[in-house]
Amino acid sequence: MKCKLGFQQRSVIDRITAKLETQGVCFRLTFKWAAVTLVGSYFNSNPNANKTATKHSQYRDDTLKIEKRLGGDFSSNDEMLAYIETDYLASRAFAEKWSREFTTYGSDEKKSGKASIKVLEQNKEPISDYIRKADILENVAILAGFYGRKTDGKVWGHVVAFCTNGGKSGYGSFFDSNAGLYDFESGEDRAEAIKDWIKRNYLKDGRTITNYNTIVLKDL
Repeated sequence: MKCKLGFQQRSVIDRITAKLETQGVCFRLTFKWAAVTLVGSYFNSNPNANKTATKHSQYRDDTLKIEKRLGGDFSSNDEMLAYIETDYLASRAFAEKWSREFTTYGSDEKKSGKASIKVLEQNKEPISDYIRKADILENVAILAGFYGRKTDGKVWGHVVAFCTNGGKSGYGSFFDSNAGLYDFESGEDRAEAIKDWIKRNYLKDGRTITNYNTIVLKDL
């Protein structure tokens, strides 16, 4: 993969003045990139920070309540699975809600109109497995969430995205809110590239991945 646009969610977080109880806003930013890229629009790399925080916090409301109740201690497998299931359901609900209508942008990153998409499916397998077994990946964007534990027993999670649009010769593109937008090289094994990216960038400092949350978006 080759970087096309550098981007870090920290650039948005640093501009937030509204209340933000989460450490990041990756799900909201990643959904927006996936949605606009899927419909052929442009990703606004300078979004309204407070609106982004509000939307992300609404999605995280139930899981934050669990974190507070447990004091961040997810050493119990039952509590861990309950947290993941709560987020699994919330991510689907908010992806469907946000998919109904969202702002699109022109090449100058000015608002150009509204668009809508749909959630085609959701499953609990790694995105790399989904890409490998899918017979035809045409006009879809995939939100690839993953969860695990840190060495102190606390839960952690992140989401990246793949879209069949963009990239060289329409070979697809990849987004990580901690790094930016990447193009796949022609003929590159996209499943393996994404799997390797996650391993290199997130499986360190003793972190593990125990569960996955893959949401497939389809252009209407």
